[in-house]
Amino acid sequence: MTAERVQEQFGNTLLRFSNYYKYTFTFTGRTDDGYKITCWYGGSSDEIYRYDVDAEREHQLGDLDGWSSVRIEDSEGKEVFYQNNDW
Repeated sequence: MTAERVQEQFGNTLLRFSNYYKYTFTFTGRTDDGYKITCWYGGSSDEIYRYDVDAEREHQLGDLDGWSSVRIEDSEGKEVFYQNNDW
């Protein structure tokens, strides 16, 4: 699956804060057809302390380049897309 296709198909998917570990926030969401989307933001102390997270607020997947990494799994748990934007 290409980044362009992911953007078209999943760009409006809503994600919620899932957890925080080693300077990285994790957000997850599911589509109606069973895809699981996991996105990470951060990775360094400089980036993470300026990022405001509200556990009740939903985020759209939106632009893939806005995340540190994006992974999409199909309904059977098979990875169909992964992008690492290693800032």
